[in-house]
Amino acid sequence: MSLKQLITYILEDNRRRRVYMRKSVSFLGLFSGLFSHISVATGIYRLSHYFFTKRLGLVSKFFYVLNITLFGLDISPMSEIGPGFVICHLTGNIIHGKIGRNALLYGQNVLGGDGYDSKTGWYGGPTAGDNLVMYIGSKILAPVKVGDNVVIGAASLALDDIPDNKVVVGSPAKIIKDNNGQGPFGHNS
Repeated sequence: MSLKQLITYILEDNRRRRVYMRKSVSFLGLFSGLFSHISVATGIYRLSHYFFTKRLGLVSKFFYVLNITLFGLDISPMSEIGPGFVICHLTGNIIHGKIGRNALLYGQNVLGGDGYDSKTGWYGGPTAGDNLVMYIGSKILAPVKVGDNVVIGAASLALDDIPDNKVVVGSPAKIIKDNNGQGPFGHNS
């Protein structure tokens, strides 16, 4: 990850959060939004991941622990998350996996890896595509693949692969309908 990419991701996370919250995306609105607790927490994760990719483990670990301490947000520095990442409620989220662009997590979500180090540098946990929406308390466990435009209902537990454009609910999660390509902001993102 380059410094330019880090800055681009932080700005896009902030922009998407402001769009989701129906707030101003003017320059002043975006600038003030950078100081919200949600933007600070996702920015700290981005710094942790950036330093991890630069093989500065101690600095990466510092930001990782800082995020847990300040916000109760546990995102492994090895996790790879695309731009446009929005978390509505920070406390209690655990992310050890890969997520594509424009993910929306409502809170107390878990994307859990199985704990082994791999040559690619992450934990072998879930891989989710673009436009993932996880409602409150939903979990994705084991090294499963979740497609693009997937919605996981509140308190659901996904243990199996989920194809593109599906809505799943329950424990274990079952497909209940097609999502028709709707992203987390009500349109194809």
